[in-house]
Amino acid sequence: MITVPVLNYAVTNTTLSELLRTVPNSLAEPKFHTLITLNPQIIMAAEKDPSIAKLLHASILIPDSIGILWAAKEKLTQIPGVELTETLLKSSLNCYLIGSQPTVLTKLLTQIQAPVIGSHHGYFNDDELTKIIQDIQTKKPDIILVALGVPKQEHVLIQLSKSLTYGIGIGVGGSFDIISGTKKRAPAWVITCNLEWLYRGLSEPKRIKTWGYLLQFIGRVIKNG
Repeated sequence: MITVPVLNYAVTNTTLSELLRTVPNSLAEPKFHTLITLNPQIIMAAEKDPSIAKLLHASILIPDSIGILWAAKEKLTQIPGVELTETLLKSSLNCYLIGSQPTVLTKLLTQIQAPVIGSHHGYFNDDELTKIIQDIQTKKPDIILVALGVPKQEHVLIQLSKSLTYGIGIGVGGSFDIISGTKKRAPAWVITCNLEWLYRGLSEPKRIKTWGYLLQFIGRVIKNG
């Protein structure tokens, strides 16, 4: 697949359907793969945490947000993480779900079509994470969806990478909340206008307090030309 540089990271330029066609080949390889639905927050987290930067360089990166499209020197096709997650949860691939509040995860599990062979809500300590990884090693899911937010989901993917030899781990942020119906996604016209980020901020004002990384990201992109 073709990649485009964004702040020294190789972002894959593909479509959702083309990406999904690569899954069987990836699963046929005797290794664990990671896929990152990339946005400015993750890139700025990587600026501060070398372990996340290392993860990004070792992963397939797809452009989740308009910020990544803006920063790219070439045209990229956006693949929102929630749309990727929805598609995978309608597939025949064996999935393992990690993240969200217990009530949200329970609600989600009643709505999806894909075979879910294991799950755990997003509230766990290091000892419990070890048990989750052991469960995954036993069950060998094709897809592990990690919906914990930045940077916790990236650190979980790092731990999975150290322990697993099969499957694809994907960080999917708040996708479980939206797919379960707990939170609403922006209307279609807002998405078309590339203003979904603003809609989410206005819907959840506490998000705005964390938007300092956006200014940092814009500054880094401008500085790098």
